[in-house]
Amino acid sequence: MDHSTQEVRKPVVQGRRGYACTFCRRRKFKCDGRTPCRSCIKGKQTCSYDNTSHRTPTQLLQDRIDELQNKIDSIESSRKNSPRSPPSVRQQRSVPSQNQFAANGYIEGTYVFSPNEYSRAGSSRSLFFSPSNVPYMADYIASDSSSSCSSSYDFPFGIDGNCLSGNMAGSTPPSRSPPTVWGTPASEAGSPQLVESQASHILGSDGSIPAPLVEKILFNFLTHRFRCGLQHIDRLQEQNLNAQRHPALLSAAYLLGCFFCPDGTLATLEPLFVERTRRALEDAINLTQDFSYATDYLLAGGMLALYYYCKGRLLEGYHRAISAVRFAVNHGFHTIKPLSIDALSMQNPTHVVAVYGQKDKVCAWWFTFFVDRWGSLLTGLPCGIADGDIKTPWPQTVDSVIDHIHTNSVSSLYLPGSDIPDRVSSPYYGYALKALALLDRASVKASSAHTVSPEAWAAEHAVIQNALAYFAESVEDIRETSNAEAGTALSFVHIVVYAATCALHMPYIRQWAHDDNHTSQRNHLRSICREAASTAAAILHNVRELTMTIIPVWQGLPLAALCEYLLQERDDLIDELDFTEQTEVEKQLDEMMGWMHDMRSTFPVLGMQVDKLEAKRR
Repeated sequence: MDHSTQEVRKPVVQGRRGYACTFCRRRKFKCDGRTPCRSCIKGKQTCSYDNTSHRTPTQLLQDRIDELQNKIDSIESSRKNSPRSPPSVRQQRSVPSQNQFAANGYIEGTYVFSPNEYSRAGSSRSLFFSPSNVPYMADYIASDSSSSCSSSYDFPFGIDGNCLSGNMAGSTPPSRSPPTVWGTPASEAGSPQLVESQASHILGSDGSIPAPLVEKILFNFLTHRFRCGLQHIDRLQEQNLNAQRHPALLSAAYLLGCFFCPDGTLATLEPLFVERTRRALEDAINLTQDFSYATDYLLAGGMLALYYYCKGRLLEGYHRAISAVRFAVNHGFHTIKPLSIDALSMQNPTHVVAVYGQKDKVCAWWFTFFVDRWGSLLTGLPCGIADGDIKTPWPQTVDSVIDHIHTNSVSSLYLPGSDIPDRVSSPYYGYALKALALLDRASVKASSAHTVSPEAWAAEHAVIQNALAYFAESVEDIRETSNAEAGTALSFVHIVVYAATCALHMPYIRQWAHDDNHTSQRNHLRSICREAASTAAAILHNVRELTMTIIPVWQGLPLAALCEYLLQERDDLIDELDFTEQTEVEKQLDEMMGWMHDMRSTFPVLGMQVDKLEAKRR
């Protein structure tokens, strides 16, 4: 061998781990860390190093925050420069720096929330016991621009926050791309000018709504608002929905009126009223020091969140719901105290206005609470305020306000022997709120049962179980003395209680599935849940046969929880070769999921729920 022509081999110097050049990293080559490195010299490549991998996750998140802030600023500047945009003074919003994020996920500032069990990531808040992959974005909650934020989440999610694939994000066939259920639909993502122009053939030349159309929209809203949790309060009556109300509340009422139109002919106006409601909420924040306007503002924010949830636009709905809760907390809606007014003082017109205003404020708070808890269970993301921080009494009649009957709040549900007085204009509304609070508590505690000691979970399980039993007994006593209409409405409350019962017992049912030492206890809990699910299915069947009965959209949440239990029970019966009982369970699943299928065209969120359940049922 001719040593003069032999290449002199030099020892290869191994660079530090993670410091390879881009060429070596892309091809998984060893890199000596020099400039240029040996591999690039041999391959005649340009040797370059990318140091972004050495940045900490916090630094990368801060870069993302800066990028989103730039997007928000550009959108706001384009709106401000728009010739048709109404003049307004917008407060400059700043995204918090990395040292402003609290350990519990909330942002330090003027909005105060308790650091408790509600301040964790999404999976602990979901009725569905599969882990959530949705990150909890504190900077998202700080933002006030839902359209700009939603563009960062252009991928479909399931009802529990998990990413969907194929056609599980809705009724879209596999051959088409699934819709973006967390983002803004393409039809509503245009500029305000585009939205106005699309409805120009219906509106007047000055953008006003013709009187016959207003009458039709308000009729739909007043007729169907119970389907989304709005009860009779004075400012939502037809004679009071006029120019005296906040523009945001009027636009939100028109939005829901179009949404509830039975024949769907007003659906083209929904983007218009979405945009008007959003602009009114943004432009009038400085006017809310007046408590009358603040109540209108709070109701409008909750109604917009509810619309987003019903349409399946979960992330936008969550943003609006959290914003509404934060606004309510800042204005003291969660700690309303009794008025110092007696019956003799009611001759004073000022006192009369104060009493009705007190009633409206209480109802506005509990509507916000309802939207917050419902949306939190839908998305699996943290709710806006803990039960223990709420001091406002349950919804009251005017007589209760005058008589200083200050009923207990949420925490009283778990106290032994607590009184549950409830007689408001809608006889089931207060009970529905309490049932939803119990469902929320049972779901939260059950989904985190594996993170606490068995003794602690057993104690919490007993407290919630006793509260559910006492509450169900109280509802049954009321239902027996009510008329048929009120009895049907209270039956919906029973369904929520049954769902909470199943959600509470599911950890034990799953934990003891293969534990022979707890077979009898597990079978006992299964029998309780079976009876609850079968009764709920029977109630739903009877109600669906009453053509005049309107089932509210929030019933989809407890029904989905009951279906989750029935799917578990079906698997157990298959293992036990009990095909007779399995057939009965299948019928109950058909009843509950059939209603969701029937209503999915009106409420896309129900379609999302039933698609998730169908995938598990196969």
